[in-house]
Amino acid sequence: MNYQLGRFFGITVILVGFIVLSAGLIMFAVSWVGGQSLKALEFTEAITPIASFDQQSGVTLQQVKGLNIGEVGSEAKEVFVSAPDPRYIQLYPGENLPFSLWKEPRTNEPFDNKSSNILEGFLPIGAFEIGSTGQMPVAKGLRIPILELEATVTELGIVDLGDSLEYETPKRVVGHIPETANPGESGRVWLFGHLQSPLRGEGSVFRDLPLIPKKLRNGEQVYALLDGSRGTYLYEIRSSEVLSEEDLYLYSTLDSTITLVTCVPRFTYDHRLLIHGELIGFKPNFRSGSMI
Repeated sequence: MNYQLGRFFGITVILVGFIVLSAGLIMFAVSWVGGQSLKALEFTEAITPIASFDQQSGVTLQQVKGLNIGEVGSEAKEVFVSAPDPRYIQLYPGENLPFSLWKEPRTNEPFDNKSSNILEGFLPIGAFEIGSTGQMPVAKGLRIPILELEATVTELGIVDLGDSLEYETPKRVVGHIPETANPGESGRVWLFGHLQSPLRGEGSVFRDLPLIPKKLRNGEQVYALLDGSRGTYLYEIRSSEVLSEEDLYLYSTLDSTITLVTCVPRFTYDHRLLIHGELIGFKPNFRSGSMI
């Protein structure tokens, strides 16, 4: 009897040890793979916007195409059109194809250049007021068309943990740090959202945010739109970076900028992906009586 009990106990210990060892190896593999993928999430190359606004003439480069000299008169000499951007080329009439599709252009669906539609109706920098921090209304919604993302933006409150204070986590929404800039203000707008939240069930509003660095690397244009009571502010995404959670800190800028933050990589969530952009346009909501 004692022999059988000892044998059972020994087998149990071996099985438990095997399970613990396997779990440890799996976690190590997941952590290693996630760590290897972090470098691909960084994009710091300078982008020359091909659809951004010409700040001197107040028109977009798309609007310059087909511009009649007789329509602009003496101002025509002030409009300069740069050489075609190598990231895009017109292969077929009426269609622009990103170079990421050059390899098999005929096997892909016709490319809809949504960036042109996004820019319609926006005023360029210099044609509308830039406020100081705390002057403009808060954001109500965030849209990133290339990701088909539409989310509510809420102001994050402070949670008292007893021995410390911290911002609450955004639950199925995008959270704005109230002390940072609002849309249309000089300074940096800081927005946070979950990549995944399997345990707390707080949503995954930024689940596709890690796709942005690859799209930037492929030459695609990425825009973030912040909707508010005065209208919509248009930000062009320019870069991305990855920081450990201990190295993340909030800072401001002199220009009007935006940073979107989520936790990476999946399963470990010990780093932060930061997506950076700059304000390039504003579409006023005249129905609300907003003033430029």
